[in-house]
Amino acid sequence: MKILTTKTNLLEQKKQLKLAEEGYKLLDQKYEILVMELMNSVYNLRANQDILNKNFKMAYTSMTKLIIKAGEARTGNLLETISKPMDFKLDISMRSVMGVQLPVVSFQEIKHGKTDLGILNAFPEVDRTIDDFDNVFNYLAKYSEIYITILRLIKEIKKTKRRVNALENMFIPEYKGNIKMIESVLEESEREEFFKRKLVKRKKARG
Repeated sequence: MKILTTKTNLLEQKKQLKLAEEGYKLLDQKYEILVMELMNSVYNLRANQDILNKNFKMAYTSMTKLIIKAGEARTGNLLETISKPMDFKLDISMRSVMGVQLPVVSFQEIKHGKTDLGILNAFPEVDRTIDDFDNVFNYLAKYSEIYITILRLIKEIKKTKRRVNALENMFIPEYKGNIKMIESVLEESEREEFFKRKLVKRKKARG
């Protein structure tokens, strides 16, 4: 866009350059903080995933042992019976990191009421299987929190990086170029005006 080479526009371009440079610094800081938060979240996700996998294996091992002892159909009935009284509480709140809303999932451990299954159905593997799957649900809640956090951070990091690049590669160079051009034209005009005044003085001196 062509700009009129006036002192008013020069001041305006300098003002815009200052704002752009300040915005660049803030956005660059935001980008670095979000990247650090992302790296920390990815580390936590991997750690949580390892624990989750171990708990899944433990739960399925317990259930497999129960199936071997009680049979598949009977195991299904036992787990269905004992799972009916379960109760849990899931709270989801938000925390802000550089203006990005990230989830905080609070999962109260599942509690199962005691069900009298009778002597014939009193397999220790029943309680063990239920407890193991309770742990799986707890870690799933945390895994979901971290996973959603990562998705939101990635989205915001991409947006912030685009803005940083736009300021660094487009707006700041444009303002600097405009300032340099206007200053050059104004300086040239001042020099011409200076020489004109000198010529007028010489003519007056001769006349």
